[in-house]
Amino acid sequence: MELNMQDMVAQAHPIYSIGSIIFDIIYGRTGGLLKKAYDYGQADNYQQMVLCGLLAAIYIAFVVAMIFAIGPWVKALIVAKFAASPFLAMTLTGVGTKAINCGFGWIVDAINRKIL
Repeated sequence: MELNMQDMVAQAHPIYSIGSIIFDIIYGRTGGLLKKAYDYGQADNYQQMVLCGLLAAIYIAFVVAMIFAIGPWVKALIVAKFAASPFLAMTLTGVGTKAINCGFGWIVDAINRKIL
């Protein structure tokens, strides 16, 4: 399935959004941060472990807020204010949400490289 089409399906069916969040926790940026936190905990470096866990929690909270709160609000705003079709609003919201999540992911990766 194409990535943009998958985003549109995730906008239409929240279960796909939940699945993508769980996939990210296991295999994505968050999974890497949590593995790094576990490794720091094994080495008794608790300050770095807490920072990794906190960064992972902030990233997940941001992604969840984008998918379930900000994304639908922006989609409703586009449909109501600009009288656009729901399909266009869904496409614009999906692309915008993905771009913002990618940008925030780059920030998380930079913090991960420089500080942790």
